[in-house]
Amino acid sequence: MPEEVITQSSVTFADPTVQRCPFDAYAQLRETGPVYKDPKTGYYVVLGYDLLREVLMDTDRFSSNVGIIQVRPGELGRKMQAIQKEFGVPAVPVLLTTDPPEHTFYRSLVGQAFSPNRVKKLEEFLTKTVSEHIDSVTVRSPIEFVSEICVMIPVFVLLELLGVDRSYAQQIKTWSDTAAATGDPTLPEERILELTRIACDYQRFIAEQTDRYRSEPNDSLLSAITNADVNGRQLTRNELVALSRQIMTAGHETTTNTMASGMLWLIERPELQDQLRADPSLMTTFIEELLRLESPLQAQFRKTMDDVVLGGVPIPKGAVLDVRFGAGNCDPEQFPNPRELDLKRGNLRTHLAFGAGPHFCIGNQLARAELRIAFTHLLSRLKNFRFADVEEPVKRVQHYFIHGVKELHLAYDLIDQ
Repeated sequence: MPEEVITQSSVTFADPTVQRCPFDAYAQLRETGPVYKDPKTGYYVVLGYDLLREVLMDTDRFSSNVGIIQVRPGELGRKMQAIQKEFGVPAVPVLLTTDPPEHTFYRSLVGQAFSPNRVKKLEEFLTKTVSEHIDSVTVRSPIEFVSEICVMIPVFVLLELLGVDRSYAQQIKTWSDTAAATGDPTLPEERILELTRIACDYQRFIAEQTDRYRSEPNDSLLSAITNADVNGRQLTRNELVALSRQIMTAGHETTTNTMASGMLWLIERPELQDQLRADPSLMTTFIEELLRLESPLQAQFRKTMDDVVLGGVPIPKGAVLDVRFGAGNCDPEQFPNPRELDLKRGNLRTHLAFGAGPHFCIGNQLARAELRIAFTHLLSRLKNFRFADVEEPVKRVQHYFIHGVKELHLAYDLIDQ
């Protein structure tokens, strides 16, 4: 895959060029050591695979309750909270932004809702929904693959999880985009406050849904979470709103961006199309390599709970760690020839695209199923994937954490059925 060249003296993960394509930066910085202090943000960037696992597994020394993403520190945070109090629901730490024992409670509760039976039903729903949607869109060529395919499939899944009908599809997409954008710590204050105000609409919507599900439960995931309890405790209204937002963002961004990145690989390495059609059993390996190579969530934050030494670098208590999953997934000591998509790679399930430790993504099986079902159907219906004849067929996502493709203008031929 083509990558942009960056000079080491300019490396900061606040740089839009680095955000759009961070892999060259990872390779350069790894030569100086597995931990790097970003000169602009002041964050300690963790790059080495083994150190990343050490941080992710140790919640006593490295906390997920960083206090940067949901509500910013200082005066900006107070402004955000004032907006939420007036127009929406105050943000509270849940699941992704908590540590044990609080995290254990949230994960147990969500785990009840993500039962094997519910996941199986969702896969059945997915198979039908994906095939119908792809068939309806691909009667013409070219298409804008991201907005017409990659975005809509996870949106339909989210609607099913929330228990609302498809008339809300565009609104859910807008809210999901807003939630993802708000998570970028490098945004200017004005933009953060604007997004906070938009997010209040979603907060009120979910609050109304959960209020209804208390008295009128249905078989949706949100209803199950609303009415689940662990040791007699249920989630509060504010917790439900915060948790649903995390589920929405994680579920939407993972599938959308991995699917779009996967199509780029199929275009640029057309022999992959033939291999996957000839041997469908390779699809699982293909999906895992995509997740490793193009990790849609490139990083998360952790906070040091004491003075620590990591990779030989002393780090003070209260410092913010920029935990780079994407760098670990390209660590040559763990994955030889790390930027190659290798359908025979043996240690695929050790990648960090879904994190590791207590915060390992609880929806990982659903995300994998979405990708497997979508690519299987695309390859059975279409062939000769190629860029459409437009001036700029590909535009990359620019975000501190999220990696992917913003636009992909795609042409193809139909396979005779």
